[in-house]
Amino acid sequence: MRKYPIITFLSMSFCCMGMFCFFPYLATEIVEYARFNPNALSYILLVSFFLGNLLSLILTNYKIFKNVNRDYSFSVLIFFMSSLLIFFADKGGRTGITFVIIGLILYRLAVGYYFSISRITCYNASKNIDSLNIITYIKFINSIASAVGVLIGNFVNQSYGFYGSLMIACILFFAGFIMSFFIKLHKKKEHSVVGNIKIMNKKIPYFVIFICIAGSFHFIFEAQIYTFLTLKAKLFFPNYGEIIRNSFLINAFFIIIFAFSIISGAKKFLTTSISIFVGSLCSLIGVIILSFTPNSVFIFYISVIFLSMGEIIIPQIFMELISKTNREKDLRRNFSCFNIATKAIGMSFGSYIGVMLVDKSFHIAVLFWGMFFLMTNIFVFMAMKHETDTH
Repeated sequence: MRKYPIITFLSMSFCCMGMFCFFPYLATEIVEYARFNPNALSYILLVSFFLGNLLSLILTNYKIFKNVNRDYSFSVLIFFMSSLLIFFADKGGRTGITFVIIGLILYRLAVGYYFSISRITCYNASKNIDSLNIITYIKFINSIASAVGVLIGNFVNQSYGFYGSLMIACILFFAGFIMSFFIKLHKKKEHSVVGNIKIMNKKIPYFVIFICIAGSFHFIFEAQIYTFLTLKAKLFFPNYGEIIRNSFLINAFFIIIFAFSIISGAKKFLTTSISIFVGSLCSLIGVIILSFTPNSVFIFYISVIFLSMGEIIIPQIFMELISKTNREKDLRRNFSCFNIATKAIGMSFGSYIGVMLVDKSFHIAVLFWGMFFLMTNIFVFMAMKHETDTH
């Protein structure tokens, strides 16, 4: 009999709504909110994202609590603390920028820690559901929550300013924290892993290493919906707030409607390597369209759809590939390595690249995007050579 982790999904929904209440507007609003030099934004994002995710790697692999649901509760508590710090960054000056940096470090620490722990919690709170289905359900539920979060964030941001969005985020994170104490877990069977190297005294299969490296290059594309896309909207559209809101809604609803059909279709008709190639190609097309500096809202939204298709295909397949074990310590290891590669390296570097390429020529931008696309698929090819290492 199948058992779905309903309480876990509900708690995750509150957390996701909290994230999307303020984070989509961070790149366009935080400079004015905390009153610091706009030229410092790319460096703040790069440093805070990298440090936060590096800390999450350490925290995830060195278990603090006996039960994983308490680890999950702690990750949500860090979310609450990070949003609270950013909320008080409106003082400006050194105090403001310090609160922003510490708040963003904690936020990325929370995201990385939560990314691994929430998925392990879902696995342990479910029965008779395969890993790809759990991953797809998580993506589906997070997409609904993100759509609601964007709507709430946009309304509050327009009515009360960015501090209002941060306040609502704090409330939603706290609600997710309270709900986490009602999660019940089930034990899983454990399987071994062979063919590995060691990182931080943790044995990592070569296959997982190559998937993580491929993920780091692909997530440079994933970062662009938060940086390159939002900054392009601000640069070319007077009503950029509405454009950003609609972009995230299109992204969320596209994933809600098509996630299951696209993933099942890819699994049925395409090999894993070809599915990843198609997904990364969609992401490439999305950022190339944005690089044209479009003054058409319709074309701008088309780029969002292509980015959404890449977001549906790539992370879910990568996550399925590295979750072919039911040992909690192996899942922690695989997820934390994937997180450090995709979030600390991919998203951090991607955020920096997105800010840097906003005002660069089309040819320079396409050169960068093409290189990241090529490297993603090269390392996927290398990973497939070692796929049996996980069995």
